[in-house]
Amino acid sequence: MSPKSGLARLVAWARQRGWDDLDFLSTAGNTYDADYFGDTSKLPAELRHERVTDGKDNDETMFNVFRLEDGTVRHFWGSELTWASMDPGQHHRSGDAVNALWGFLDMTPEGREQFMPKLAY
Repeated sequence: MSPKSGLARLVAWARQRGWDDLDFLSTAGNTYDADYFGDTSKLPAELRHERVTDGKDNDETMFNVFRLEDGTVRHFWGSELTWASMDPGQHHRSGDAVNALWGFLDMTPEGREQFMPKLAY
């Protein structure tokens, strides 16, 4: 698993893109990713066997939604598709539900093939 980006690095990256009005948080130095299944380090053994192929923990495309109810923060929704079985040779692509671009690319004659986004082009 790659090291988690600290808050200063995330904010600098956002500012380079002109994202001046977004608030950022970082999971560096805490267990949020593992606690909410954003990485494989705390998965049960059977899931780790399926998801960890190189002997190293990996980041996962897990989305979580929290809401504030009567002064208490509660977990409201999680993208369980992350944990659906993958077809042979396919990426699980669990982020599709929140990014319509992928569905659009899948409808083109060439499709998206194995394209995955990068931080910089």
